[in-house]
Amino acid sequence: PETDDTYLDWQHGNITGKGEGLLQYFPLLREQENINLILLGAFQMTGSLHGFLNNFHVEGNLNTDLGGAVFNANFIDITHVIPQYKGEVLLDKFNIGKLFNLSDAEQISFDADISGKGFSDDDFDIKVEGTVAEFLFNRYNYKQINIKGSYNTQGFDGQIRSRDENFNFDLEGKFRLGSELKSFNCLAKVHYINTKAIGITNNTIKGSAKMSLNFSGLDLDEFNGNISIERMSLLENNLPLSLTGLEIEANVFENGFRNILLQTNGVNAQAEGRFSIKELPNAFYDLLSDYIPEFVTAPENYNPNQELSFSVKTESTDDIFRLLNIPLRLSSGINLEGFYQGMTQQLYIKGDIPWLSYNQLMFDKIGINIAGDDDGLNTTVTLNKFSTGEYVVSEDVLVSANVL
Repeated sequence: PETDDTYLDWQHGNITGKGEGLLQYFPLLREQENINLILLGAFQMTGSLHGFLNNFHVEGNLNTDLGGAVFNANFIDITHVIPQYKGEVLLDKFNIGKLFNLSDAEQISFDADISGKGFSDDDFDIKVEGTVAEFLFNRYNYKQINIKGSYNTQGFDGQIRSRDENFNFDLEGKFRLGSELKSFNCLAKVHYINTKAIGITNNTIKGSAKMSLNFSGLDLDEFNGNISIERMSLLENNLPLSLTGLEIEANVFENGFRNILLQTNGVNAQAEGRFSIKELPNAFYDLLSDYIPEFVTAPENYNPNQELSFSVKTESTDDIFRLLNIPLRLSSGINLEGFYQGMTQQLYIKGDIPWLSYNQLMFDKIGINIAGDDDGLNTTVTLNKFSTGEYVVSEDVLVSANVL
């Protein structure tokens, strides 16, 4: 029979089955990573369909193990390599995280107009305009979100407007959150955020800011680009912070060389070299294990090919550590510089810290001079006063050590 010319008219239909059975009719979906129909589990669909096998209109209700959906859509060239579709979809507490392999995403209630083409990883391109009534993401249930944009292999390009009570923002631009390298190229205006309420921090930080995000990689060693935050107005546990801006810039080059810059209105820190940020703690332990092996064991599977030079200057740091919920305080006027080379075990750190406190411990006027290599480590630390609370433990302290 001429199946392409056969007209279908199916009214008040009722279909039951399992997600894996759908792959028999849409085999292209078996080979891609963005959707997993098997996790639909048992489903029941009621509705109607009319048109031709290659060009038809369908509407109805779908109930699955992942949630419910109401749909009204047209499908064109469905049997061709790149099918097209257009319609309206309403999701009711539907777990898109499982369906689309998104680890932090869970249930969503969503009403949207959708048009697009393709289902495979290489050719899908979807335009969407709709409203998210609620979306459970990273264990917080976001509400009142409007979305307008397109989603394809390059990520999302469009606008997101949130009027959630704990995260009120407007965002416009492009971002990619797939399994490969994540990237952001967008502008955002955060009208209000409560970081503890949405699960980002353990302490309560509330505020607003204007942001420019142009970077790739969320991993510390993959981060490449720039984050600029200005017009910051922040409260930490309802106490105002003096931070008004933050800029982070990192450049990673093909030869493995990288430089990193961190600037606020209280700190200017720079680092450059060939190093892994995640490996630096192991580098420190490896260095100590050479000088004091009785107390420190060298890490296993450590890459010693680390080379780093750095400098840190401060004006005011109190609010940075309050923001990070760390009981450390550093004075203004800090000037530190240093160098580390893992293969030769070279280490150099020199600088002055007017004062430093950690909880009740206070260190006043610290001078640091450290130099080391394969032959040994020379350390000189001077301290004007060491106290805990109001009790002065020691004054005019000089610590000098040579370890061979």
